[in-house]
Amino acid sequence: RLKFIFNKIRAAGIAKNFKIKLKGEDGRNIDSFFESLFNDYFKHSIPDFAHKFDIYTNLLNKIKPTAALLDESVSSLRKPFELAAKIRNVPVFVINHGIPAKGYPIFLNKNITDYSYLLIGGEYIKEVYGGYYKANMGKLIVTGTPRYDDIYSLKKSEDSAANTICFAPTFFLKRGTTYNFTDYIVNFKQNLHVIVEKYKEKPFRLIVKFHPGDPHENIVRSAFAASEVKATYVADRLRSIDVLKDSELLITCWSSMALEGCLCNLPVIIMNNFAGIPEPIDFVKDRIAIFARTPEALGRLIDDYRAGILNNPSYASNAKSASFKYEKFQDGKASKRVAEFILKEIGYK
Repeated sequence: RLKFIFNKIRAAGIAKNFKIKLKGEDGRNIDSFFESLFNDYFKHSIPDFAHKFDIYTNLLNKIKPTAALLDESVSSLRKPFELAAKIRNVPVFVINHGIPAKGYPIFLNKNITDYSYLLIGGEYIKEVYGGYYKANMGKLIVTGTPRYDDIYSLKKSEDSAANTICFAPTFFLKRGTTYNFTDYIVNFKQNLHVIVEKYKEKPFRLIVKFHPGDPHENIVRSAFAASEVKATYVADRLRSIDVLKDSELLITCWSSMALEGCLCNLPVIIMNNFAGIPEPIDFVKDRIAIFARTPEALGRLIDDYRAGILNNPSYASNAKSASFKYEKFQDGKASKRVAEFILKEIGYK
């Protein structure tokens, strides 16, 4: 039945382009933008989902697993796998990736699909998924985040240099089109210009850590190359926490990198990449990061850092206590809790 529906939708989408008539709140026509998204969805996303669903169905039929563990929660590969597993009564345990933002429309339900359980870092994440996105609270299990298990015992490398700034831009990939992506890019380029100017005033060691799979790396690389900014670009094989342990300042966007910086006791500056939208995560409210609402503010904060007067929120007692709502245990035993929970649920003794 499901395969029949997929094939019907796929055939309809490929056969023609759907026409959409929409006006924005300001009265301007926004037909072409939504037509592009809608037709791309029917011509590519649905066929791709159906193709992957078939692959995972064959895989599950062949190996007949007792359960499945997925180590991140936002990949497009995950949802067809979950659906194929659910139909075959195979429990799926998913380890949450990142900090969910409240900026997206509730109907999108990005992390609420067919998993059996979502294993998360802290109560804040549970509240966002369950309270804001209306996920089933019974499916949200607070275990801590396994990839942070050794973050609390990391030591600086012997060759780590002073005045090292980690720049970790986090584009939201195609999800950025949900909101005003043009303003976001313009604002981001202005922030890049500030970093370039501060580098020219007095060079500093700059490490750029891209989000894995980020299709917009060229924006950063081109801006820095054109201005002869010498930056070290970190490959995906290095974890973000391995980069942060040898840094002295983190400049990032609204992402889990800000929390990781706090856990590494770094001062964290968050650039404004949600143009015109209320702060989507409580990092600034909880005072574990500093918000550079404008490019001018970012410039002033970099000046403060170089003058040695930048306040490090992560040193404050309230920051440490606030960080526990995002990462509850911070004891290096999240992997153990995840394993114990899964084995108990599948009846392994």
